[in-house]
Amino acid sequence: MITPGLPHQNNTQQIGYKLLSILDFQGKKAENVKKTLISTCLWNDPIENKSSAYNVSPQTVRNYAEEQGVEVVEKLLQ
Repeated sequence: MITPGLPHQNNTQQIGYKLLSILDFQGKKAENVKKTLISTCLWNDPIENKSSAYNVSPQTVRNYAEEQGVEVVEKLLQ
């Protein structure tokens, strides 16, 4: 049985891909941190729930966000 996606699912994916291209974290786990932050924001879910899906700890996500937080906010506001 095929379950149709949510009507807004494609729009959400497009927004997620655009945000991935905007964020510029540096480091070994940067890609997973970006994915965690974006999925957390898009689905309004706690970091603890999303971080395990991307094999990164919630504290690592917080550390990246604190370290590069100002740059991230400025880029997202543009």
